[in-house]
This record gives sequence, structure tokens and C-alpha cells, in this order.
Amino acid sequence: MPERTQHAPTAVTHPNGLVFRVIPADSYTARMSRDRRQLVMTDGQTWTVGQPVGWHGTPAAWRTEEEADRG
Repeated sequence: MPERTQHAPTAVTHPNGLVFRVIPADSYTARMSRDRRQLVMTDGQTWTVGQPVGWHGTPAAWRTEEEADRG
């Protein structure tokens, strides 16, 4: 997974206006998320998104190295 830096986004936005909190792709939270799918955000980047268990109403997004390499 790419290292998180001070320039890494803390949130990404889908064209419909839904905002996703960015989490590490290798985290337990990402692995245990429900309803995972690929979405293209307003900046054109593809992210995996899902609903983390216990995060009521807060969707999350993460990128693997492969997704980051594809753009």
C-alpha cells in the first residue's frame, strides 16, 4: 500500500455528492467492510468503497497499490 503522507486525502467525493472517509487499504476496517464496490470519484480516480462494521452512516474508501497504479 502507498505510504500515507501529509498530502494524502482524508476524504474523497463521488459525483453524486456522497463523501467517503479515506482509510488504509490493508486495515482491519477495510477488510471487514460490507457492500464493497469500485467507484470512480470526481477526480477520475477509482476507489474501493464500503460500509465499515460499526460505522453507522459513515462510508469509507480505500485504494490498493494496483488501483493507485491504474489512476
